[in-house]
Amino acid sequence: MNRLTFFILVIAIYFGVNEACKLNELVFKNELGVGTRLRYYCRNGDYNSGFRYINHNAKEGIRFKDTGTDKSLWQCYLHHGVNMKLFILIEAYVPITNSPQCGQLREYTARPDAVYFRKDSYPRKALKPWKSLE
Repeated sequence: MNRLTFFILVIAIYFGVNEACKLNELVFKNELGVGTRLRYYCRNGDYNSGFRYINHNAKEGIRFKDTGTDKSLWQCYLHHGVNMKLFILIEAYVPITNSPQCGQLREYTARPDAVYFRKDSYPRKALKPWKSLE
C-alpha cells in the first residue's frame, strides 16, 4: 500500500509541475480612421498567415507556441492607404533562444501617424512611422 501511495504521489507531482505553456499572441488593431482598412501579412519558419484585412476599430490576432528557436521569429508587413502604398515591416515577435516564453502578448495598433507597440500590460509606445512605396 505504501508503494501505491508513493507512486500516486510521484505521478501527481510530475503532472503538477509539468503544466501546459499558454500560447503567445500577436494582436493587430486598426485605429486608422473610418473607412480605412489595415492589411497585414505575417510569417515565421513554419507558418504563413496570408493577407488579412482589419476594418476600423477592429482587432485580430495570431496565437502560437514559442519553441525557443529561430522558427519562432515572426515578421509582419502592415499596409494601408490608397492601393496599400503605406507600409511597415516589423519583427513582431523575437524569441529568446533556448528559452521558450509562455503567455506573451504583443499588440500593434495602426494609427495615421505611426504604428504603436504594447508588450503585455506595459503602456503603448510609438514604434515606427509609415513608409511610402512612392
